[in-house]
Amino acid sequence: MDTIIIHTDSKKTSALVAFLKAFNIPFKLIKDEKGEDHPYHPDFVEKILERDNSARDGNTIVYTDTLRKDLFQE
Repeated sequence: MDTIIIHTDSKKTSALVAFLKAFNIPFKLIKDEKGEDHPYHPDFVEKILERDNSARDGNTIVYTDTLRKDLFQE
């Protein structure tokens, strides 16, 4: 099976879906929570947003020369 990824706006999506159905071609339409097309898998987006919120809460590590030396003992 081949996979084709098409990025399009919502106006063209309905025409593409009709075309795929007419030719009996299986497809998967992924949209985000706002109903808009989304290029990334929802689980991946959720993880990135969690990490972003965690960093905003101060859960970060400052990369310094001391840390580099401890990690990569030259």
